[in-house]
Amino acid sequence: MPELDAADATRLKPGTAVDATHRRRVTIGRVLFVAMVVFLLGTCVQRAVRLLVPSAVAQGRAPELSLVTFDGETVALSELRGQPVVVNFWASWCAPCRAETPLLAEAARALPGVHFIGVAVQDREAAARAFAAEQSIPYTVGFDATGAWERAFAIRGLPETFFIDQNGNIAAHVEGAFFSRADLERRLAIIQN
Repeated sequence: MPELDAADATRLKPGTAVDATHRRRVTIGRVLFVAMVVFLLGTCVQRAVRLLVPSAVAQGRAPELSLVTFDGETVALSELRGQPVVVNFWASWCAPCRAETPLLAEAARALPGVHFIGVAVQDREAAARAFAAEQSIPYTVGFDATGAWERAFAIRGLPETFFIDQNGNIAAHVEGAFFSRADLERRLAIIQN
């Protein structure tokens, strides 16, 4: 550690302007460090709760939720019983989500008997709406403003897709994007009769 000369010692004497600036910087550094530790602990606790708290999804049932769509309609999963449903979680900033959207749109157009729902999460609503319009997504799309869908389905990353059978049971779940039509079709076959 370098030794202080007389000039440095004078500048750092208690009560000098340099001493006050030094103390202010140290205090700001400590506050930032504590804030970072609190943020990281909060993130860890949130992830642990998601993993430990049993959800309807873990039990194999689709949760009973409603979503207000970008068209202003309300869609409830309970009202879709009797038909297969695909629920895709995405965000406009998510590159893999953007990559898989054309495959999902193509499948939705080809399979009118399967109800597709796109749920935008971890995004700004305006950005999600713009992306949906830009892509001309042909299926039901809405924004999870409260995080209820994200929590109920225990979303761990984006994109995630759930395949729900006619009885409201989750028949398949995929973490990550679909990059091939064959991969998506394999999952769709599980929920179609």
